[in-house]
Amino acid sequence: MDKAKPSHENLAVSRYTDLIGEPIACVLSPIKGYEVAPLVSLEQAVAPITNLFDCIEENVWVAKENSKTPPDNLSHEESAAIHLYTMQFDSDPSFYELLNSILRDEYRDNLKPWFTYLKLFLTALHKLPSHPQTVWRGGLCARTQLVSKDTDKEFVLMPGSYFEVVGQLNPADGLYIIQMKELESPFPCVKPPSNEY
Repeated sequence: MDKAKPSHENLAVSRYTDLIGEPIACVLSPIKGYEVAPLVSLEQAVAPITNLFDCIEENVWVAKENSKTPPDNLSHEESAAIHLYTMQFDSDPSFYELLNSILRDEYRDNLKPWFTYLKLFLTALHKLPSHPQTVWRGGLCARTQLVSKDTDKEFVLMPGSYFEVVGQLNPADGLYIIQMKELESPFPCVKPPSNEY
């Protein structure tokens, strides 16, 4: 497959502007069914979706190589599942791009091929400690070379995270600062993963 290779500047910007298709006028139905999927290796977890990527096997290998000493009581497979999600792929759409797109789809049946990966990924995320803090999410800027180094820590928000806008500023032409506070959703969008395998 011939695919245009994205520039380093575009990769940095895409990490901050992955909002296309974000539902803003409606709340999506809860994600159900993944929690009873079996907990399997990362290779097995991505098997149902390998047709969506050219080089998924190589990227799974890289994720596992970079996750050999996992923190926070994660298994090697769980740590690699998180790492795979955060990787920026060179040729394919990145894993997070496709998964985020499917998570934003109102047709929840489209998530079924992802259930084994979601089980591994969300099992891992539920083991990680929560850190209440301020998180900044950048947007487009004219000088991306200053922000394009991949040195930032990754923050993963759970699917269905629920926010309230608490402040807005427009300090300069084309610059907007929107302050939001995470709220607890009245109904969870994603059930916690089952501990039964």
